[in-house]
Amino acid sequence: MNYQLNFAAVWRDFDTLLAGLGLGLELALVSIAIGCVIGLLMAFALLSKHRAWWSFSRTPVFNSQFRIRRNTHEHYSLRHG
Repeated sequence: MNYQLNFAAVWRDFDTLLAGLGLGLELALVSIAIGCVIGLLMAFALLSKHRAWWSFSRTPVFNSQFRIRRNTHEHYSLRHG
């Protein structure tokens, strides 16, 4: 097996590759920040003494992700003991 790797295309467009890496990291950090803010707001709403905020945090739109994960975990643990 005589492979000859040719990285000419990689080195030629290395600046574009780094720009894509930077964009991917930026999108990941922005998504994490938005998720943390939404999660904290929902946690504070659940702890709120005001009924309206508490009811808002219990809506299916905001709890659907939790329900899917919880039901999937219960289903998995029941099947695989």
